[in-house]
Amino acid sequence: MSKPQYHYHSRKFLNKTNGLAAIEATVDLTGHYKDVTVTISDCSRMVSLDFGFRDRKGKREMQAKLNNLISELVVLSNAIDEVDV
Repeated sequence: MSKPQYHYHSRKFLNKTNGLAAIEATVDLTGHYKDVTVTISDCSRMVSLDFGFRDRKGKREMQAKLNNLISELVVLSNAIDEVDV
């Protein structure tokens, strides 16, 4: 019995009312190479991060990278909270 195929895609705009800033997440687990991509864009630039993996070890390493990125963004958000403007 084979494992079920999995694909996920999400795009969320970062501005509340207008503008093109967005975050897009794609997970494609349908092939041998598991492709996980996060793209962050503002009005004029785009950064794409690839977190793909092939095996369990690669999956653990990918999840550690992703969790590290998330943790750093939380720290950044908390630091900004401290700014008095």
